[in-house]
Amino acid sequence: MDQHAKGDTGISEQRDKSQSAGACSLCFNNAPYVAAFSCGAFNANLMSPLILNRPFGTKSSLVQNCCFTLAHVGVGLCIYKSVHQRKDLETYKKVLISATGSVLFNYGTLLLLANVKHYLPRSQILRCLTGAGVVAYMFWLGKEYLGEPTDVNQVD
Repeated sequence: MDQHAKGDTGISEQRDKSQSAGACSLCFNNAPYVAAFSCGAFNANLMSPLILNRPFGTKSSLVQNCCFTLAHVGVGLCIYKSVHQRKDLETYKKVLISATGSVLFNYGTLLLLANVKHYLPRSQILRCLTGAGVVAYMFWLGKEYLGEPTDVNQVD
């Protein structure tokens, strides 16, 4: 029995797929920008702790943790949709590769900035700009390396 005989045209099913694909596409397309901002804010605060302490006061550690978590999620989503992920891999392996890459990237950035901080003068502005510049450069380099992202619908 076909769909027309049952009275179901499949339109609602197509609408559900297109809405979920739109939300997923929105998430994957905006994740790099959220990750760059969050990682930049976290690392700028690492270089100059007054960045988040002044506006947020006692809540600054919560904001730092949120920024660091968003940086992990954003970088992980970038790696997940990259052209380097093979299409024949199972989803859990793609997630493991993405999570590992995200942790290595974010903690590598922290290690780099912690070492750079010791060689810079004690100028808060210079340290803050250096932290944001290093993050911007690393995201630019990652974008150049990863190349053109694949279509989100073709990933799985």
